[in-house]
Amino acid sequence: MKTNTRRFKSLRHFTQDGLWSSVCEGIAESNFSPFAVVLEATAAEVGFLSSMQQLLGCWLQLWCEPLIGFFGSRKRLVLWCVAAQSTMLMLMIWGAFSQWGLLVFAVLTILFTSFGAVSGPVWNTWVSDLLPPRRRGVCFAIRNQRTYPMSFLSLILGGFLLDHLGAGLSLRLAFCAVFSIGLFAKVSALRHLSLQQEHAYEKSTSGNLGPLGLLRESTRDPELRKIVFFFGAMGFAVNLSGPFQAPYLLKTLNFSYTQYTFLLGVMSIARFLAAPYVGRIVDRIGSRRLLMYSSMVMPVIPIGWCLTANYYALVGVFFISGTFWAAFDLCAFTYLAECMPVALRPRVFAAKQVSWNLLSFAGAAVGGLLIESSLLQHTLALGTVVVFWASAFARGFAALSVLRIPISMTDAAEEAEPEQAPAQAA
Repeated sequence: MKTNTRRFKSLRHFTQDGLWSSVCEGIAESNFSPFAVVLEATAAEVGFLSSMQQLLGCWLQLWCEPLIGFFGSRKRLVLWCVAAQSTMLMLMIWGAFSQWGLLVFAVLTILFTSFGAVSGPVWNTWVSDLLPPRRRGVCFAIRNQRTYPMSFLSLILGGFLLDHLGAGLSLRLAFCAVFSIGLFAKVSALRHLSLQQEHAYEKSTSGNLGPLGLLRESTRDPELRKIVFFFGAMGFAVNLSGPFQAPYLLKTLNFSYTQYTFLLGVMSIARFLAAPYVGRIVDRIGSRRLLMYSSMVMPVIPIGWCLTANYYALVGVFFISGTFWAAFDLCAFTYLAECMPVALRPRVFAAKQVSWNLLSFAGAAVGGLLIESSLLQHTLALGTVVVFWASAFARGFAALSVLRIPISMTDAAEEAEPEQAPAQAA
């Protein structure tokens, strides 16, 4: 009974952590690229900033398993990383009016994202032990039903503050205000993380491989190699266009901050509406199958950005995008939690994140080169549209590679169940 009570309290803090994290993401993190635009960063510089975030995050993720051993606990490592992110937000507010504003902001943003990149796969393994195996999909669906509306509201609040404070005072001061709210939310998330239960960490029998060993094992294991290739290809395709969305909407289409944040908020609402259905479908048919379906739709998203500049049509595109990203994100987590033994989960999550971030760095860099190429640099709109079409084709290629990933334990159990049914009935 005592164990169940502790687990219930941990699940409650698991939801509260998600609420405050979504507030920080909605009001602060989503405005990193717009603030870079305010600091007069070009589209190529925004792409370079995004690519460097992915590169450093990728390198640090290679050390996830050794870092768990160094800190002696997954929970302790995650708490340290989130505390470091809070410090970076505090320094962003302090450095907003520096004469080296863009450089200072770029360094702090890269560090903020990198600490998040380290804590992400470690948090995934920590939570996968906390949640009941057969109810992971439902637990995440319940969490998402609460976090997505909060993300939407914080996005709208951020856009409102930027438009109204920016008009009356200054845009930099307005961004300091939204970053301050994000800082409070990040500290609140840190508190709820600290109150969650942690199970004993089951170390891999082969010990800590280190960064080079992790990469070597990922390429040698045929099953892990297929997983790494798929997530790497999708990361490249998504970030080929993703970093340039904010400059395109704010500078090329001249949307206001309220309009921009509302589009992002529509994605959160779509995730919220899709979350309960996605969780139930995952628990019923398995994560691999739904991961395949959601991957096949990914090429449609950037094509929608290319075909229209009408604001209301883009609202529909962002709604579709949020729906299928809700399925993709949840399925990616549950699939990786199911397809490998507990002892190998930190290694699998780290390998997935490394492949995603490393190829995301390449995608953002290639996108920036396309936009700044001699044939396209005379117009940002043309260069961005070319990048969006390139992203669509790249996502199509990545979607084909999902067909090769190994069957997860849930799917395998379902396929074997009809053969076992007569014996169970007997």
